[in-house]
This record gives sequence, structure tokens and C-alpha cells, in this order.
Amino acid sequence: MMALQLKWMGGIALVFVAGMLAGHLLDSFTHAMLPTASSMDNTDANGNADLSGIDELHKLDVRVTLMNSAKALQQEWADGAVRILQDARVDVGKPAIYASDVQSIAAEPGSAIVSYEPDIRDVRVAGDWAFEWGYFDAGFRQGKDKPISSMHGKLLRVLRRENGQWKFFRVMVMWKEDGKAEAPQ
Repeated sequence: MMALQLKWMGGIALVFVAGMLAGHLLDSFTHAMLPTASSMDNTDANGNADLSGIDELHKLDVRVTLMNSAKALQQEWADGAVRILQDARVDVGKPAIYASDVQSIAAEPGSAIVSYEPDIRDVRVAGDWAFEWGYFDAGFRQGKDKPISSMHGKLLRVLRRENGQWKFFRVMVMWKEDGKAEAPQ
């Protein structure tokens, strides 16, 4: 092993060997537990039916996001879902996601997402699971009579089919606010 030939002082060489071993174990676990790239594709045995169902979820996502309703947003989440947003606690489970949405909406009365345009760049389907990443642009208002600001972000999502419908199972979102875009109408 190359790490044994290094003549580093103290525990540095040990840390290097441990890091190499951890990387090898993670790589072995990943290949054993996750589908390979060749087994994931935009289509599978169900072909267009999967992509059509995922497209319906994307349309639902836009529709319920613009409703600014915590209850409406629950339609898009799978049981056991996890949402990771920047600068916020991790929401584990539909009840936690709902509670976080209710709190967020109540914290700033009159706040609203006024536009939302996701740009999904890649979708991979593996049985009842799908994996996607993309970007989004959104316009939001921090409160009643406040100006509309814009944000741009990135998303990484794991979808799961439940009772024949695609739902969000794991979602990670990062964004940057760009400031005032236009005056409210």
C-alpha cells in the first residue's frame, strides 16, 4: 500500500491510510447498494409512463408552490420524506415539513412565492425510484405591499413512486436571492 511508504510524522500517515480505506469502503458500498449508471436511464420497462408521471409531479410542484399553502404542498411529499434547505433545520417526515411550511407562512403575513420556474436537467429512473437535479428561478414577496425579489437556485431530488404516483422523497435546495426585481402589482 502506497500510504505505508510515506514518511510523514505523527498520525498524518495513519489518517491518510484511514481516509483511503474509508473511501474504498464507501465506493464498495455504493456499487453494491445503488443501481449502476447503466441500470438507470430516463426510461425503463414502463418507458414514457414513468417520465409522464414525473412530469405530472413537476406540474403539481409548480401549481402548489404558487398556492402558498402548507396544506396544498403536502400533496407532493412521500411518506417519510426529508427536506434539506439552506440555513434551516432538516425537516424529517411529512408532519415536520408541514409544520415548517405553516411556521414559515405565518412568520411573514402576506409573503408569497409569485413565480416559480424549475429547470430539471436530468431525470434517472430505477424502478420505483427516480433521481433528478436542476435549477430554478422564483419571484417572492417578503410581505404584503413589499416589492417582489428574485432568487435562483439548485435542487437535487430523489423521487419515490407511492400507490402509482411519483412523490418527493428527499429534496435538497440551495438558492441565492438577487434582490428587488419589480414592484408588486
